[in-house]
Amino acid sequence: ITLKQTYQTLSGSIRTGATTTPITGAKLNGEHISFTAGRVKYSGRVRGNSMDGESSNGKWTATRAGS
Repeated sequence: ITLKQTYQTLSGSIRTGATTTPITGAKLNGEHISFTAGRVKYSGRVRGNSMDGESSNGKWTATRAGS
């Protein structure tokens, strides 16, 4: 996941293997994050340098690069 944050609005993309898909409808409200990539909806929590949650494809995790 590559994210850019402007206040509570996020933009970016998610990479699965060799495929990169733009993120749409991304929101951050406190520690809660939600976004869509392609037809997959993601929701989860931000905890320090990591995020985790669930999508319509199952559980997901992400860690800040360099941490």
